[in-house]
Amino acid sequence: MNNLIDKMTFKNLLATTTREKEDSYVVNELFNRYPSVQEVLDVTEEELMQIKGIGSVKAKQIIAALQLARTNPCPSEDRFIIRSPEDV
Repeated sequence: MNNLIDKMTFKNLLATTTREKEDSYVVNELFNRYPSVQEVLDVTEEELMQIKGIGSVKAKQIIAALQLARTNPCPSEDRFIIRSPEDV
């Protein structure tokens, strides 16, 4: 996840997870403090709670989303498209 498209997708995911708008203060401040996706993935709950607007609950939501992102860091390019029974 190192190009601009991945970063924007990741930003959208975090905004959706926290029920924030993509251009909200919380989301923007998170990406201002931690500019790369890897830095965001490595953030701790305590660091998140230093951002205005992020309390314990929202920090836990973000950490949970980050844990999910770590388990499947990038979409597989080898996905199969099934359009008919023969494709199975």
